[in-house]
Amino acid sequence: QYIEENYSNPQLGISMSASHFSLSDSYFSQFFKENMGKTFSNYLEKVRISKAMELLGNTNNDIQTISIMVGYTNSTTFRRAFKRVSGISPSKWKLNKEK
Repeated sequence: QYIEENYSNPQLGISMSASHFSLSDSYFSQFFKENMGKTFSNYLEKVRISKAMELLGNTNNDIQTISIMVGYTNSTTFRRAFKRVSGISPSKWKLNKEK
């Protein structure tokens, strides 16, 4: 729930999350992986890209705007993450969604 509420914050990371729950970074990281089955950064990336897919399909916002809305400060980083998660670029995904 914490990630769902904060994924759009570009500062969201292990340190911010661990601090929120009053845990050390290393313990939080280990605890997260043991309970979620993946690293915090991989989980966060999937949440952000999933939200970006929703926005690409349901809004007329451009890719730059959407990348900021889901917590990326750089559209190049967003595009790389999107392709890593989905297998295609955000622009191709948007085109396929519009058909």
